[in-house]
Formats: sequence, structure tokens, C-alpha cells
Amino acid sequence: MKLKPCRKCGSKDVDIWDCGYSSFNVGGIKCLSCGHEVKVSPCGLDPQDELITAWNKDKPTIEEQLKAAKKEIRRLKKLLNLTVPRN
Repeated sequence: MKLKPCRKCGSKDVDIWDCGYSSFNVGGIKCLSCGHEVKVSPCGLDPQDELITAWNKDKPTIEEQLKAAKKEIRRLKKLLNLTVPRN
């Protein structure tokens, strides 16, 4: 199973740890560049595959999406002000 780069910074430098087949422990993957982290409680036969699947499916939170949208709106407004002639 192929591990995707960090969705926040694009780094492939990550630390993976699993719970050693113990369902009450937590495993995770943490980006060593930006600190982004995904934790799960894997309890299947292959915890590392479960961790990689969770990392690869990680999506931005609503708050992160809103922040990105606001940033894009500011960028577009700035661009509009530069390209539209004023009378």
C-alpha cells in the first residue's frame, strides 16, 4: 500500500506507529515536517494498512476548508482590483 504525502505540506517524511494488535491502543501517522497527525485505533489483522488507509483518506476539516476559501476570496478580490480599470 502506497502512502500519500502529507495533505498539509506535501512532505513524505512521516513517522508511523501502530498499537501492536491491541485494540485499546492508538496508532497513527505524523508528518515530521509540519506536525499534521492522523490517529486511529486499528484492530484488524494489519494495523499498518489501516493506518495508511486512514492517512490517505484524511480530508480537511470544515474550519480548514473555510479558512482556505476565505484566503482564495481575498486573493481573487485583490486580483480583481488589479485588473479592473477604475473610472
